[in-house]
Amino acid sequence: MKKKLKAQFELTRVLLAELSCEPCCFSILEKRVLVKAGTYATVTSLLYFLRDSGFIVKGACENRAPYNISVKGRLLLEALS
Repeated sequence: MKKKLKAQFELTRVLLAELSCEPCCFSILEKRVLVKAGTYATVTSLLYFLRDSGFIVKGACENRAPYNISVKGRLLLEALS
């Protein structure tokens, strides 16, 4: 259980760190995170969880609009780092 939770925290840190550098659309963000950690399903579910929880925000209503890290997400990234 602890290993899985630790892996989720690491994946969250990687995803938020990618977004802190620059806004990315879903497919590019997914590819960058998959290279470093996780699987397709875990990255996708984590991305949707972070979006629904307010840690990341979508730039517009368009399908290919980039995701940005929110203030709440920056605080979480600091806590995980």
